[in-house]
This record gives sequence, structure tokens and C-alpha cells, in this order.
Amino acid sequence: MDRPPAYRLLILTTALLGALLAPTPSATAAADRRDEYERTTIEPTRAVRRGTGAQRSDGDARHGTLGVVSFNVYRKLSDRELRADLRRLTANRHVDVIGFQESDGLRGVLRGLPRGWRFWMSDRRTNSREVAIAWRTRHLDLRRARVAHMHPGIDGVTRRPGRWDYRFPARYTTRALFREKRSGAELRVLNTHVNHRTEAYYSGRPGVPYRNHNTRQARKHLRTLRAMVQDSAARYTVVTGDLNFDHVADRIKKPRGFVHDVLTPVAVSSFSSLGIRGVPPTNPESGRYIDYVMLKRGGPATFVRQKALGGYRSDHRPLLAVVALD
Repeated sequence: MDRPPAYRLLILTTALLGALLAPTPSATAAADRRDEYERTTIEPTRAVRRGTGAQRSDGDARHGTLGVVSFNVYRKLSDRELRADLRRLTANRHVDVIGFQESDGLRGVLRGLPRGWRFWMSDRRTNSREVAIAWRTRHLDLRRARVAHMHPGIDGVTRRPGRWDYRFPARYTTRALFREKRSGAELRVLNTHVNHRTEAYYSGRPGVPYRNHNTRQARKHLRTLRAMVQDSAARYTVVTGDLNFDHVADRIKKPRGFVHDVLTPVAVSSFSSLGIRGVPPTNPESGRYIDYVMLKRGGPATFVRQKALGGYRSDHRPLLAVVALD
């Protein structure tokens, strides 16, 4: 039967809208991983009652709370866009200390931080500048900071039988020691950035490590970071960083040498402590949770809430974890 032109246009429009609004395979896979993850046990800290995800109030913290952020800034943003992101983040009254990744081009922008904020960045002319930190001076006083070299980089992309090695820079960790002014106690901040192209997510195998040089060096990086956490004698020890491995897939697959396997014995992440329900992925493009805030196990600090902050121009959402200081 011959349809009128208006009817044919309606059918075509409906088909186009259906194609545009249908979930992509990657989005569906990410949702499936999150559903599977939510069926696993959320690991509580003393701030969370087992099996409920309930959080205690900030008033229960003996020395108040501290807002810790991990933020991978986008290198290709203009200075104007970077300043706007930093103004937005530092204006958040819950934010007290920020661990940046990819901050090597931020020195000029960081010099324009508002009153009440300071920053530290390595003076070396190396990639160590990419793990800068900033803090609110009302609560924290920097005692000392330095960078630790985690492993060398490689300059180009090389292909070997059955695998690819992708270019990556030398990696570093900033080790900063603060005095927390309300309690007088020491706070150790370890801020880092682990290699990309370690999780075979883009090959359709989330939670499975690539067999390449990127992965071997990332495993070395995480082992060294674990030792730093273990060696910290500060009352409070926090880790911030883009670890480039999805938390959800990592908890399900538990690959050897990665975050759950290496760091879980010594530190707990806000994701593991509080769960991820209601928290959007920190890397929206891939739908993955790859930016972490972690606390050393056995210490008196506990997670009370977390949020992946929206409205930023960078390609990662800042992850804010609020910590109760006992």
C-alpha cells in the first residue's frame, strides 16, 4: 500500500531517534559490569555499616573532615578553561587537598589559585611536574614534598608478536607530608599516575591486562606505591591518582599485579568502602572508574562520602572523597 509522504517521514524520524537513543555496546557492557559489581560485597570501613552503605555524620569525626580530590586535568585545554575548572574546584567548600595528574602545563595557572590555597610542583624538567598537589592552607601546612621516580618511559609505539607497546613517559609519585592543623597530626599524601594501555578495555576485554611493556611497568609502579603506603609513618595516609584500570572490572576479574591484587592488602579505596551506586564514572568517555582516592588500612581515618563532580571541561570528573579524621 502506498503511504503518504507525512507517514513515511514519521517512520524515518522514529527510526533515526531509536538509533540515536539506543545504548551503545560499550555503555551496555559498562552497565552490565556495574550490575555485577553491585552484587559483590562492598568492603566496609569503620565509617560504613556492613551491607547497608549507611554513612555516619561528619559530627562524629573527632578532628573534623578532610575533602580529598583526585583530578586528571586535560592537557589540551586552554589556560582560560583550566582556570575555570580550578576556580570551580577550589570554590567547593568540601575540597581541602587536590592531587592532580597531567598537570605539567599548569604551573602558570596554579600560580593564580585564590587566596587560602597553595600548590607544590616539582622543579625538575621532567614528567614529574604532572603530579602536582594543591591544598587549603586553613587546614593543612606543608612540611616537605618530593617526587619519587617509579619507572622510565618509552618514546614510540612498537609492535611485537601478538602485542603492542604504546608510548608512555617516565612516571613519578609526589610524596607530600602535611601537618593537619586541627589535630596536629601528620598527613601523608601520595599522588600518582599509572600507565595507560594496560587494561584491554578498548579491545573488548575489561579487567584483562594487555601483555605489553606498559603493563609490566604499571605492575612495577603499583608494587612501589604499595611499599610507600606501607612505609608511611604518618597518622593519616591517603593515595590519589589516575590508576588507568577500571575499579569495577578489577574487582570482578582480580587480575594479578593490579589495584585489587596489589593495593587492597594495604589500602582501601572510596569505591570499595562506599560502593559506586549513584556515582558516575570518573572517565565519562570510556564509562570507567579509573581515578582513585584510597586510605591506608589500620589508620584512624575513614570514608564518609564521595562524589564524582560534574560541570568541568576536563575529560575526567574530579573524584571527591570526604574523610573523617579520628
